[in-house]
Amino acid sequence: MTNVAVFNIGTKPIKNRFEFNFNSLFKLCIVPLSLDLKSMLKTLKKYWIFIATMGGLSVLILTAFYNILKTERVLPIYQPAQVNPELVDSSIQYQKKYHKIADFELINQNGARITQKDSWVSEYRDLLKESFDPRHKWFVGEHRGSIRLEVKDNGKKQTILLPYDWSNKGFSAAIPEIQQIYKRFYEGNRQLSAACEKVKVSSSNQEIDLTRVIFKDFRKECPNASDTTWNKSYVPVLSKGQELLERSKGKPQNSKELMGLCLNEWEYGSRARQIARRALQKFLNFAVSNEKLSMQYAPIKIEEKLKSKRVGYALTDSQILQLIASEKDPKWQLNFQLLAGH
Repeated sequence: MTNVAVFNIGTKPIKNRFEFNFNSLFKLCIVPLSLDLKSMLKTLKKYWIFIATMGGLSVLILTAFYNILKTERVLPIYQPAQVNPELVDSSIQYQKKYHKIADFELINQNGARITQKDSWVSEYRDLLKESFDPRHKWFVGEHRGSIRLEVKDNGKKQTILLPYDWSNKGFSAAIPEIQQIYKRFYEGNRQLSAACEKVKVSSSNQEIDLTRVIFKDFRKECPNASDTTWNKSYVPVLSKGQELLERSKGKPQNSKELMGLCLNEWEYGSRARQIARRALQKFLNFAVSNEKLSMQYAPIKIEEKLKSKRVGYALTDSQILQLIASEKDPKWQLNFQLLAGH
C-alpha cells in the first residue's frame, strides 16, 4: 500500500501528488506575510525620525570615508637624479631633492606666455590687450628687472627697454606710456624706437595753461552738454583735477592716482561718482591725445559697481493731503492732485 501525504488547507484535504492547489498555497503563505508587513510599517512609522536621522548620518559618513580614502592623482616631481643622465647637466646629476628651476617664460598651445610671476602680471597684460588690436602682436616681458616691450610686425621683431621696474608699481606707471607708444607706432613708419622717442618728446612739454585747455579747448569737444550739465557734471571734477595737476608737491604721477584723488569727494558706487569719472576720463583722453598732458596721464579703465537702488513705497492718502496742504502755490497743488490721481 502506497503512503500519501495530506495537507490540511481550507476544508478539503489535498493530495500532494496530483491535487496541489496554488490558490490555497497563496492563502497559506502570502496573505499572512502581507499582514506582517502592514504591522511592521505601523511600527516603523513611530520611529521615522530616528530612521531618517540614521540614514542621513550613514550617507554623510560613507561620503566622508570615500573622500578620505580616495587618493588624488598628482603629477610627480622629478629630481635630476631620476632623469636620464644624458639629459641633465653633469653638475646636478646626483641631486635627489630640493632642486629648483630658474625663472622661465614659455608659450603654451594657446599662444599665451606662461611665467612664474605673480597674478598682477596677467592682470596688467589683460588690461593692455584691451587697448591693442587682436591682429597686432605686442608683448610685454621682463629683462634684468625692467619692462621690455616687444613687437612683431611684418615678420620683423623689435624690442626696447622701458625705464620702469618690473613690479606692480612700475607696471602701473608704464601702461599709459605703452598705450601711447602703440598709438604712435601705427601713426608713423612702424619703428618702435621712433614711436618711443615721439612719446618721450611729448612728455617733456613745459607749463600748460590748464584753465584754457579745460574751459576753452575741451569745452568745444562737448557741444552736446548744456551749460547746466557742464557746470554740474564737468566743472567740479575737472577743477579738482586742475588743482592736483598744478601742485608743486604731492602731484599725482599717473592717471590712476589722479583719478583716485579727484573722485574721493563722491561716494563710492554712487551715480554722481560714475558721471564724474566718465567726465574726467573723457578729458584726460582729450588732453593726452592732443599733447596737452603727458602720456602718464592717459586714462585707464576703472570698473565700479553702482549701489543697488533703494526700494520705494507709495505715499498714503494722508501724506498726499498733507503735501498738497503744505504747498502754497495753487499751480503746484494742482500738479500734486493730478499726480495723485494717476
